[in-house]
Amino acid sequence: MIAKRKTPTIDDGPELVAAFLERPIRNDLRALSKFGSIDRPRFKVREGVSSPTEIAQAWRDGFNGRAVTDAFFRLLESDPNSWPRREVAKAPSARKLDVFEELPEIAEAVRSACDAGEAIHHIRSYVTAMKKLWTDLNRSRPVGWTADNVVAVLRRRHVIGVGSVQYPLAGVRYLWLGQKSSKFAKTELARFMQLLEFGATLTKKAKL
Repeated sequence: MIAKRKTPTIDDGPELVAAFLERPIRNDLRALSKFGSIDRPRFKVREGVSSPTEIAQAWRDGFNGRAVTDAFFRLLESDPNSWPRREVAKAPSARKLDVFEELPEIAEAVRSACDAGEAIHHIRSYVTAMKKLWTDLNRSRPVGWTADNVVAVLRRRHVIGVGSVQYPLAGVRYLWLGQKSSKFAKTELARFMQLLEFGATLTKKAKL
C-alpha cells in the first residue's frame, strides 16, 4: 500500500519548496495559496497609457503582463552603460547551502507568492526559474542576489536566445518581497523597479 503524501504547510521549509518542484503539479497544494487558482485581482495597466512608474509598481504588486515583459526586453536590448547608476550594496553574509530545497529564502518566496494568491502552477514555474537562476549564479545564496546580477544573467540568456524571462521576473519579485525584514532585499527590489521603469521609458520613447 502506497503511503499518502503529507501536504506541506505554509510554515514548512525544504518540504514546501520540494513539493512545488514535483511534476505533475500536486493538487493538494491549492490549499496553500490565498486564492488557489488563476482567479485573482486584476491590475489596471493600460497599454500605451500607464506611465513607466505605474508599470514598475504593477510588477511589484503582481502584474506579469505584456507591458512588463516589453519593458524588460527593451532594458535587455539596451546598452548597460546607459542604465541608471547605483551605489554598490553590501550583501548580507549567509552560510553556503548546496541543496536548493534547503534555501530558506526560497521557502520565503513561496510563502510570499502563496500570500499573493498566485496560481499553484505559476508558483511551481517561479520556483523552477529560480533554481535555474541559482545554477547560473554559481549556486550563491539568493539572499545576496542583486538586481543587477539577475538582469545580467537574463541578458546573457536573451542574447543567445535561451529561456524565457516571465517566470524569473516573477520569481525574483517574491524572493525580495518574501524577505520582509531585510533592508538589502528592499534595496534590490527598488533597484529592479528602477531598471524596469527605465526599460518602460525606452519602450514609450520607441513608440512616439
